Amino acid sequence: MATIRKSWRAGSRTRRPTTSAHGFASRTIRCWWRVEGSTILAAGSVTDAGEITLNDVSPEARFLGISRAKMQSLEQRASARGSTRCTLTSTESAHRFYRALGYVDDGPVVHKHGAHGGYPMSKPIARAGRGEI
Repeated sequence: MATIRKSWRAGSRTRRPTTSAHGFASRTIRCWWRVEGSTILAAGSVTDAGEITLNDVSPEARFLGISRAKMQSLEQRASARGSTRCTLTSTESAHRFYRALGYVDDGPVVHKHGAHGGYPMSKPIARAGRGEI
């Protein structure tokens, strides 16, 4: 278990994340993923504006600390790009997890991406300045 957590952290810092531009430069999305063998264990993305648009972990990799480490990397990326706040829309099952990371509810339940109920959440983050992580 510790090996998976350590390898995610190492992978997210030593590999250059792939970039896919979506719209204007302020909407650039950075994506990260972690693969073990032929299994994608985790994937995440964050916009330059600090919106976490993806945080997914495969069932066999849950409760190993991978999602927590990935969230930390996504928040650091948003901070490095000048964001002072991260936002996301949580599912009901992940709501408690995000609250444990310091996110707070930030508006009424919404229906987004076909989900039955999403919880807008946000968290202030320290601005690290501009540059690459």
